[in-house]
Amino acid sequence: MWKWLDTDEAVMAAAVLGPLAVAAALVPLRGDVTATNAALVMTVVVVAIAAGGRRLAGIVAAVVATLSFDFFPTPALPHLLDLESLRRRDGGPAARRRCRRQRTRRLGAPPPG
Repeated sequence: MWKWLDTDEAVMAAAVLGPLAVAAALVPLRGDVTATNAALVMTVVVVAIAAGGRRLAGIVAAVVATLSFDFFPTPALPHLLDLESLRRRDGGPAARRRCRRQRTRRLGAPPPG
């Protein structure tokens, strides 16, 4: 029915595994390669796969490259794994009081109620 959906398994495998392999290969070079250069390398991989003439493979390669770039070459954020800080930022009554105090200090207004 749709011609662009007709694609063989080898091209789709390359569309999925190619960007993943390149992103994984960029992991040891995090400190040496900037994020811009890593994105350009991922773009070259997507263009190489899309040049094969299969539109769906190019779309899949672009999506996989985007997701793998966000996961592999970017540095890990250790504060996201800090569970103690997550417990302190519970959004409960204590957090609301802290926000209210900070807001009144910043604005110089007396605290409400």
